[in-house]
Amino acid sequence: MVVVDTSFDVEFYIIHVNWGFESIIGSPAYCKLIYNKSRDLFGSTMMWSRSYSKRVRGIPAEKLWKVWIDVNQWHTWQPDINHAKLDGAFEVGNRFRLKPGAGPQVSIEIIEVEWERKFTDLTCFPGARMYGCHEFISHGEELEIRTTMSIEGFLSFLWKKLVAEPVANGMAEQTEALIEKARSL
Repeated sequence: MVVVDTSFDVEFYIIHVNWGFESIIGSPAYCKLIYNKSRDLFGSTMMWSRSYSKRVRGIPAEKLWKVWIDVNQWHTWQPDINHAKLDGAFEVGNRFRLKPGAGPQVSIEIIEVEWERKFTDLTCFPGARMYGCHEFISHGEELEIRTTMSIEGFLSFLWKKLVAEPVANGMAEQTEALIEKARSL
């Protein structure tokens, strides 16, 4: 167990390190970091979040869900993804590897699933954790498609600029592509 830089009220413990030959970003070494009291120099909790939402008619949640859980085909409807590969079933605890058009491959863990309603994924970076929450919310005859990206941790300011903001800036296009793909089924 290693304690690092408690003078800034930041503690983290390295539980498991497995560097292997995979990308450093999103590797098991970083996914095993447990963040405790991640605060900035002023004592504020460091969290950034942005959401995008769109309401649609005539598309059942089941069709949208079918597109979302087919991780291995994401590259066919999301032009900014070179490839994605899910290890196992689409369920909590399983991981998928994603290679964006720009940037290194990352390992992403599925941390929450409410079938045909919501899933949340987690990408770990050195000093930060990024969450993607993808929801389908029924409003009578309309279905709201909402994506929320958030990032926390003592290096969240860095990863926000490098990864989270560019991902969030593409949420509208991603949602449109999801709708188009679901309508084609």
